[in-house]
Amino acid sequence: IFRVIIPVIYILLIGFRGANVGVDTPVYFEHYYTFGQWGCDFVEVGFDWLNQFFYHHGYSQAPFFIVCAAFSVIPVAISVNQMLTRHEYSIFMLLFCTMTFGSMCNGMRQNMACGLVFYLVFWFERTSIKTFYKICLWFLGILFASLFHVSVFLVLPIFLLRYCKISNKTYVVLYVLSFLFVIFNISSYLPDIQLGHRDYGRYLGSELANKSASLLGFFITTIRNLLFLSLLIKNNLFPRYPLFANLAFVMLIFTNLGYNIPIIGRVNMYFVFFYIYMLSIVLGEGKRHNMRVYTSSHVLIVIVIVLTVYGFISPSNKLMPYNFYWENSSYTNYLQ
Repeated sequence: IFRVIIPVIYILLIGFRGANVGVDTPVYFEHYYTFGQWGCDFVEVGFDWLNQFFYHHGYSQAPFFIVCAAFSVIPVAISVNQMLTRHEYSIFMLLFCTMTFGSMCNGMRQNMACGLVFYLVFWFERTSIKTFYKICLWFLGILFASLFHVSVFLVLPIFLLRYCKISNKTYVVLYVLSFLFVIFNISSYLPDIQLGHRDYGRYLGSELANKSASLLGFFITTIRNLLFLSLLIKNNLFPRYPLFANLAFVMLIFTNLGYNIPIIGRVNMYFVFFYIYMLSIVLGEGKRHNMRVYTSSHVLIVIVIVLTVYGFISPSNKLMPYNFYWENSSYTNYLQ
């Protein structure tokens, strides 16, 4: 029962949020009523179809926001339901419903694709059909997810990480080398990226890079990532969960690459869900090992809590105070 109630509550908290909750919430509100009648030619067709469907049925923005949140949350809840123990599931949902709240409020379209990709990865790992049919269905699933955010094509080959098996030392070396992209800005050498009607050239660097980067925040995040990587290795999770552990590892790499290249940070949203999944397993297994691992896991818990709380109270995310839409419906007052 709780495994149904928790996702439902989270969906409602996202969908019923007031005008002041989330940087992009007023923008999505304006988009809903501006393009609900005739549609919009610069967003993905799946999102646009849902927008028009709810608008033409006379609904307010709230049911539309709820359905968008459901596309993000329900596939995740279904995927982990049979995969995690009771203890690990509790940790996962606590982390997922707090760490992703800011993103859910400010990146509705991409999070819809993130939820679908998360489900596809779990399906790919568990299904027993022939590889050829599995890959064909994977491509079809990615195509469906692209109806809500075309950036999903940038993570099309991630299923190949299932077959990537390297040594622990190589993981450490790759992570250390990724700091070179923090020191050296290579964004100017990258070609412009355009997917369909979406131009991602402005996310390659220049005015967007490092505007909100905090040296202290990056330092704390790096400590968190180092602890997480060390626990993945000490708990022998790479050979036990090759696909999911590799996806979480990509998140660590992309955190450094995205320091100077904003588009990497956007792509990294797809890997955050898998980082949370593996983090719940790491924390769930902390007490089963020696005191050093046990201590490291608790330090990691403290850092995750600090970063999550900061994400809620940070003025840049505009998540506090939380109000329901019937308490604060003045969306137009928050448009830039």
